[in-house]
Amino acid sequence: MDEKVLAIKRTGLFGAQDEKKFDGFLPDGKFTLNEEAMKKSVFIYRKVAKDGQAKPAEEDEEYKQIIAYLVLTHKEKVFCYKRTAKAGEQRLHSNYSIGIGGHINPIDVGKKSDLLKESMEREFEEEVAYSGEKKERILGYINDDSNSVGRVHLGLVYEMELANENVKLNEKELDEGKLCTLAEIKEKYESLENWSKITFDYLEKNWKKIGF
Repeated sequence: MDEKVLAIKRTGLFGAQDEKKFDGFLPDGKFTLNEEAMKKSVFIYRKVAKDGQAKPAEEDEEYKQIIAYLVLTHKEKVFCYKRTAKAGEQRLHSNYSIGIGGHINPIDVGKKSDLLKESMEREFEEEVAYSGEKKERILGYINDDSNSVGRVHLGLVYEMELANENVKLNEKELDEGKLCTLAEIKEKYESLENWSKITFDYLEKNWKKIGF
């Protein structure tokens, strides 16, 4: 079955002249996917072009696919893992990441009033095995037009604070997942995927201020 994903035209996010465009990370409040922007969202085919769609979403830079990017934390640590050769996004193979999550699909519609939060929670259940209390909050947004992956995606970054360290990955295409200190992650910095570099830079700079 051909996957459909939630996307918003670039002009609907950043304006006709890219006047609202930003690069890197912006905290929630300085940029937001508000109701007006979400009304402009559509589900389009991710990897094929059919039913009148000119290009697959992965090749159409007029659209930004919305990604729920979830950072798992416990006390002074952040969950970090490596993407293996079986990962769905071939352009990110062998990179380390501090974000889990993925595309928003039609299956996420109608379960709860908050489509973005519903997608985030589904991705957490699919990708992570964890038992215990947790609480989430939105941190901000990532826009990175420096590469082919970033040019067709916009990241909605959540933090999921875990009550214990008993967390591991479910998915076989992900590997070497564990909670790490910022210092341990920094040692892998050059091997982090771009979005994780952007998120890490924000966390490192604001760790105490944002209440981790």
